[in-house]
Amino acid sequence: MSRTATVAKGNIYYEARVMSQNPKCSNRVTASELLGMNKERLFFIETDQREAYPEEALKMSELYKDEKIITHFCNNICAIGRKFGCKVIHNDVSNVYKSSVIFIQSLKQAERAKDKILEILEDGEITDDELVSVNECINELQKIMSDALNLKLALEKASARRE
Repeated sequence: MSRTATVAKGNIYYEARVMSQNPKCSNRVTASELLGMNKERLFFIETDQREAYPEEALKMSELYKDEKIITHFCNNICAIGRKFGCKVIHNDVSNVYKSSVIFIQSLKQAERAKDKILEILEDGEITDDELVSVNECINELQKIMSDALNLKLALEKASARRE
């Protein structure tokens, strides 16, 4: 029986591994072999001594069947995800219908944001007050990216359940 690693408690990678439905993931040695990485490397990732590489985070997410690893990586580790605010929020990604409705509502808001940006750019100049409006439109478009990713996760989760 595997012991609980108190030093790794609270680490998303460790928690995903031990909560995995895959019995081969119950111990770090076997999990590291399945992931194709050194057991010490997995230990360092699970104890916050090293950051996972994108490929490692993806492999762990797939092996442990836990999309929260990808969300965590993109929102907190990846410089591109942090900079451009492509946040994935796990409200209820298991519900494809709800995710679809939210995404469709976002598309309507995108149309309004697009029209507003075109209206501002019409004269070829952006004033200071218009800049505030453009930033609001960009924030709206970033929300659409998040909603699209949530829908994609919901569809993948539904597809995985059917397999």
